Amino acid sequence: MHKTKLLIKSLSNNTTKTTQNWRTQIKHTHLVSQISSILEQRHNWPSVLQSLNLKSKLTPSIFLQIINTSQIPPQISLHFFKWAINNTSFQPDIIVQCRISHLLIGSGLVNSLKPMLNSLLQNNPPGQIAQSLLNSCPKDSNFCSSVFDCVIDWYYEQGLCIQAVEFFNLTRNLTKCSDRIEPFSVHSCRTLLNALYGNNESKLGLCFYGFMIRVIPHDVLTDPLILRVIAKHFS
Repeated sequence: MHKTKLLIKSLSNNTTKTTQNWRTQIKHTHLVSQISSILEQRHNWPSVLQSLNLKSKLTPSIFLQIINTSQIPPQISLHFFKWAINNTSFQPDIIVQCRISHLLIGSGLVNSLKPMLNSLLQNNPPGQIAQSLLNSCPKDSNFCSSVFDCVIDWYYEQGLCIQAVEFFNLTRNLTKCSDRIEPFSVHSCRTLLNALYGNNESKLGLCFYGFMIRVIPHDVLTDPLILRVIAKHFS
């Protein structure tokens, strides 16, 4: 009898939790649909959203659903991102930041992205950046390459040669595991080779050039650079 009561109690608790989860999911779906419709109308959306009392309702998961399932222009997505940070308790995680980065870079809005990109790359290790970017990236090789170009450029401009190499290696290893094609462009490879040269990593630079020969189409702009790397290595 005691076991029967325990079983009934357990089943009752599970049913209650399932019902609560189901209700929460319905609320979230409704909220996503409601916000998406407001943003898609584009007119006066900040004041309309203000009336929804979103102070504690906007989570990273809900934000991603809104961005991924609606037809919101990238510029509106960026404004919504900033509005959410300033007007609600929304705290974007690394996945949200990477997704916004993809949208803006893919639309040529790189300058608008710079403050976020600075924060993203300063506060997260290369491995986490690589994993999160790939998770939020469509399997469009050209689209992905433009994003990775920006990351490599940022590391290069900051003088972070080792972090650039780490990001490059980790990203390539992850893409091999997921059967994606080569994620880096000639531009990224040339930038990385230039970083190695500038940091007196000529031996590593020669090894990297060996990789470029095997994987990346020949680029005449790289030839003078590799000659300088060779000269430095044997000087």
